[in-house]
Amino acid sequence: TSITNASGDLAYPISSLTFILVYQKPVDASKSKALVELLKWTMTEGQKTASSLLYSPLPSTLSQFNLTKINSIVTQ
Repeated sequence: TSITNASGDLAYPISSLTFILVYQKPVDASKSKALVELLKWTMTEGQKTASSLLYSPLPSTLSQFNLTKINSIVTQ
């Protein structure tokens, strides 16, 4: 699935990704844990609500790639 060239008569042709820069070893463990939980939610449960909010869900391969990166953030 292409995020920039979606098929279908109702597909919106202009799309982009948003990038979030996060320290892999943050100073504040409690804030890091909260952020990791939020980011994990956006890649899992949050993706399920995308269509109802008129957003396109991410391709599953991209969500899985992001989860791998998110899981590398130190939360302790």
